Amino acid sequence: MVIHDRFWRLVLLFWWCSAAALVLGMASKRLLQPVIENDAAPRMTIVAPAESSATRPVIIPPATVVRRSAEHVAHSVSRAHHIRHSILRSAESALAESAKAPSISHPASPRTAAVMADAASPSIDRPVEAAKPIPTATVGTVPTIEAAASKLSDQVASTQKWLADKTGITVHGLLDFGTNYNFNQPATGNNLYRVFDYFGASSFEPNQAELYLSRAIPNQPGFVIDLNFLNTAEVMHGLTSYYGDQQGAHNPTGWMDPTQVYLTYTIPVGSGINLSAGRQVSLIGFEYIPSWNNINFNQSIDLLYSLGEPFTVTGLRAAYSFNKYLAGTIGINNGWDTIATKNMFQTVEAQLSLTPNENLTWNLQGMYGPSTGAQSGSKRALANTTVAWKTPYKPLQLGFEYLFADQSAPVFFSPLAESPAYTNPLLSPHAQPFQHSVWWSGVGVWAAYNPTDALQLATRGEWFDDASGARSGIAQNLGEITETLSYTVPFFSNLTARLEYRHDFSSEHPFPNSGPVVTFVCPAGRCVSTAHTYSGQDTFETALILKF
Repeated sequence: MVIHDRFWRLVLLFWWCSAAALVLGMASKRLLQPVIENDAAPRMTIVAPAESSATRPVIIPPATVVRRSAEHVAHSVSRAHHIRHSILRSAESALAESAKAPSISHPASPRTAAVMADAASPSIDRPVEAAKPIPTATVGTVPTIEAAASKLSDQVASTQKWLADKTGITVHGLLDFGTNYNFNQPATGNNLYRVFDYFGASSFEPNQAELYLSRAIPNQPGFVIDLNFLNTAEVMHGLTSYYGDQQGAHNPTGWMDPTQVYLTYTIPVGSGINLSAGRQVSLIGFEYIPSWNNINFNQSIDLLYSLGEPFTVTGLRAAYSFNKYLAGTIGINNGWDTIATKNMFQTVEAQLSLTPNENLTWNLQGMYGPSTGAQSGSKRALANTTVAWKTPYKPLQLGFEYLFADQSAPVFFSPLAESPAYTNPLLSPHAQPFQHSVWWSGVGVWAAYNPTDALQLATRGEWFDDASGARSGIAQNLGEITETLSYTVPFFSNLTARLEYRHDFSSEHPFPNSGPVVTFVCPAGRCVSTAHTYSGQDTFETALILKF
């Protein structure tokens, strides 16, 4: 199929703007250096004379103020990979006394992964202590935005440390707000084949609020409670089967979703067998539900994850590291996105993780078991592989995923109504359910480039083959290309701003336009859709993400 010229123009515009921003950023550093040096010049402080000195006050320059710095490390997005964050702290010296503030690091994510390199804090020389200043004579004490951000970050970290020391419980969280604009301006008001940005095709959106609590003490039981709110909670509620009920895709009613709630314990055998029991994110896929310690390379979720893989599983899981190169995980659960079902613990999941060196991780994953809810009676099998590679060229990271899944008959599905000009044969009452097995597959590639510590340019490309239409509602090939620009505030690494452009395309015409909405005769009898539908969809997103 022909991809719109508008898409390529926007891609070129995106990269030209990114390159211009990078050049301007490098040039502005030189231009602003004199201003920064002037602003950082030590102020003169009048101090009381020592007893042995003359009676005239002595003017002594205060110790040089050391400005706080932070280095941002790009996140690995493999859902089967450990993520480590490093929040670098440097201290500001006072006029009379100064002390170094210790750097604080977040605990590693419990997922097997290529470990991201920690950035080192710059060395700070303790300034020479000056004589006690006279407070009324001190000049210029107006706080800067940088100082306020540093103070806030320090207060949050101090509170987290106090709680961890007193109770052993670590607390983290995430807030994600943004805007979304769909160039098709769909009359439905939603972005088709999207997940957490499904709502609000052209509006401000409260994407996600997360509260993450965990406790992990050696030789003691631990736990993880990961609660999501706002749009993420509503979507997860709509996608989850509760007690065997069929989920209503994108028909949310929940204001809070317990995305992960499980107990942990390590059996002291060999390197330690890590046990977990409860609701957890799936082992499958390269991306997963955004969290405080992994916001993925891109803002939107990929097609492979949204259409072809489970989000969560509920059951038992055991993980073991044989050595630094090889680790394995095996578990039993209640099936795809299912809390409880009559097919309790009949689905098997497994993962083999190979790490030949610290820069490369290769995961092999699989699942097999009975389907749940309205799909009861059939069985699903899934095979998946992911690769995460930090290339020898340090600013560049690459990722790859391949997925293949099969489901036996009977297979129920939700057919999609296109426009009157394009008839979907799956709307026929005789097409439901499929009395034969169906399959779907997909491939995805990722590239993330960090020209500076604060800036990241990420590209994602995918192809998803839904030959039967069981996953997307119409027999088609889907694809997408996404460009994401992420900027982490240098003096407040908890805050990340994002711009993203995404183009979705199909071999059919599933994407609604601005209307009008019409009723027309279709194989199902009467159908409702927009008068015209497109084979492509272009969206532009902005997001502001705060992590703590």
